[in-house]
Amino acid sequence: TIERLSVGKKLPDFNVVDKKNTKLLFKNTLKNKPSVIYFWSTEHPRHIKSVQNKISLYKNNNDYNFIGVCLDSENESLKSYSKMFDFNYDYSLENSLETRKELFIQNINKIYVIDAESKILSSNLNIFDPQFNTKLNKLDK
Repeated sequence: TIERLSVGKKLPDFNVVDKKNTKLLFKNTLKNKPSVIYFWSTEHPRHIKSVQNKISLYKNNNDYNFIGVCLDSENESLKSYSKMFDFNYDYSLENSLETRKELFIQNINKIYVIDAESKILSSNLNIFDPQFNTKLNKLDK
């Protein structure tokens, strides 16, 4: 799994559900632009607020889309938290357990940075690192 998710490999596609309860392939949510994919869960409400504060600092980086994925399979979580925060590009997982295993998501701070073709640029950045934006901008897009 780790080798399959290493830099230069394509991020496996997975199913997500949007705020309108529409099921989509994740690759169809991408805007042909490099993206930072971050994860959150209603089991960690303080994390949601913290990560959204960080995203608000970085979302003006026009080189990347910032896409949040709720690790909860229950789409009502996405709807309720979307009302509290400015979630423009957020989705929930259709099959949380299976997708978490496939993407090797072992903790809530997991981030994938992918290029416009869904190739992994990084899987080990930390959005809470004070040097996050600098490290992000040094990646070869």
